[in-house]
Amino acid sequence: MLEAAQLIETDRDLRSSIISIGPPIHLPDGRQMLRGPGIKVRPPPGEPLRDSRYASQGWVDLRAVSWVKWRERCAAFVFRVEDKGGSREKVKCWTRPERGMRPWM
Repeated sequence: MLEAAQLIETDRDLRSSIISIGPPIHLPDGRQMLRGPGIKVRPPPGEPLRDSRYASQGWVDLRAVSWVKWRERCAAFVFRVEDKGGSREKVKCWTRPERGMRPWM
């Protein structure tokens, strides 16, 4: 989670590419958000822009709760693959391949 936030902070091209197409970036502290001039998934009129209920609908969400959800989704995916006769070895869940391809599951 903090590595992702650091990547967003230090990689200007990545950050600009993300926010230029519309999704805001919800930072790990849950209070700060990076955004461009337009937001593709907006709260309804009258709702606060920083309402985190909309983060799961297309924002880049770096909060811890989001990472937990993605790990659960990936674990469920691996289970489905194994249940259908596949193998865990064929499903690679890696973090930061440029840093040595460490499995996180």
